[in-house]
Amino acid sequence: MEKKEPSVGWETDKGIFQWENNLIVVKFGSGLVVKNGEVNKEFVNGLVNQVDVLYRIGKRVILVGSGAIALGRAGIQELIGTYILDQDCAFWGQRVLFNDWNEVFRQKGYKVREHLVVERDLVDDFQGNLLQEERQIDLINGDDTRQEIGAAGNNDYVANRIADIKRADVLVNLTNVDGVFNNGEVVRVINSEDCLENIEFWEKSLTGTGGMRQKLKYMLESAKKRTTFIACGEDKEVLFKILAGEVVGTRIRL
Repeated sequence: MEKKEPSVGWETDKGIFQWENNLIVVKFGSGLVVKNGEVNKEFVNGLVNQVDVLYRIGKRVILVGSGAIALGRAGIQELIGTYILDQDCAFWGQRVLFNDWNEVFRQKGYKVREHLVVERDLVDDFQGNLLQEERQIDLINGDDTRQEIGAAGNNDYVANRIADIKRADVLVNLTNVDGVFNNGEVVRVINSEDCLENIEFWEKSLTGTGGMRQKLKYMLESAKKRTTFIACGEDKEVLFKILAGEVVGTRIRL
């Protein structure tokens, strides 16, 4: 029988994953979870399936999600036809999003615990609120209904802080593009902070609050302590591919 050569990917890099806590933080953006003014059920189901499989092989996942304002604005404006403050949109959108995540996870035997945070919540003591029970899924979102939200209004910042607080081994930032682009091509590996000056960034999405430059800023900070990725969440196996060492998205490690 002909010997099959191993696939060439990041699994050949010594020490790419240094598992200490078997913990992955996954952040997803509004552009993934909201589609045509509604919850993107295809994305939700796909991510839940991946989290379930990872749990069964011993990896815990904490989710940091956006989308409340975008979803709320679409829903409320359709009803009353006028501009609504972000805080009101977030209040409506948070409830809808939580109910959808909770229902899909419940069908697989998990309990979702939602954490709506402001900047002052994200201190080291916050770790006691996370992963308290078996089959608990923590879903974290900056609480846009509160005026004192501060830096937690940016969920890229929130994901970075949660990864630090819980000492996550891996941080994955899922977007609706294939990674960091420069001159029309995906940058597969970033290992220098100088990239912020050398990359020509695209504009942010219509539903997002940041953009790739801002996203990469926080990922670079996190990459000093763990391996991080920016990858396309539309791929229903993206987390599997990342952990298998396949070359997907942009890998960042300083």
